[in-house]
Amino acid sequence: MTRRPDALSQFAQALGEALSVVEEDDFCDVFSVRLRAALRQSVHVSHYPGAMSRWSQVMGAGRASLASWGLVATQGVLFVAIAVAPSSWGPSVPSLRLVGGVWCVAGSAGVVAAAWYLGRALTPVPEPNGAGMSARGIYAWVRHPMYTSVVIAALGVAAARGSFAAWLLVVALGAFFELKTRREERFLLIEYPGYGAYAERTGKFVPSLGKRRKPPISPE
Repeated sequence: MTRRPDALSQFAQALGEALSVVEEDDFCDVFSVRLRAALRQSVHVSHYPGAMSRWSQVMGAGRASLASWGLVATQGVLFVAIAVAPSSWGPSVPSLRLVGGVWCVAGSAGVVAAAWYLGRALTPVPEPNGAGMSARGIYAWVRHPMYTSVVIAALGVAAARGSFAAWLLVVALGAFFELKTRREERFLLIEYPGYGAYAERTGKFVPSLGKRRKPPISPE
């Protein structure tokens, strides 16, 4: 009958460690991640992917902070807004249903391809789930083909609807993905030693564009 006291003491210890990082710049993220780790430890659930369920890996269980889930929610809200924003908001623009349909299909196909090549590494949050990085298939051309494909599909929706507000929201979605990927790549560089070299030779959203600059060599 000593498991519960031991688990509680482990939780208290991990919680104390989380509280000791107040001086760090990214306090909210660090505290959230450590608090989740303490909760998992108190019920004897391993942090490592080998012992995690497939659902936990996909959802980034134990690694994703509340801020990251907020980004996921914002992404969903923007995409839904593109589809439902009233056409009366702003000046009228021509509806290009055929072009929009082609873009929607192309974007959807890109999302499926990106998910396929990510495999077990697929997760909606910026934090990697530890299942590895992908540099093959569509990922050999761009680092974030999933986001590129979502924007293409969103462009198709905006074109088919003929809504000025939808077009503006697509621009906002693209800017949002730029900010989200900055956070995401910060984690990827820490998690995978080879990601820096991969980012230096691979475009960000479009092939050959947005490659990561090599860090300057400090003089000895």
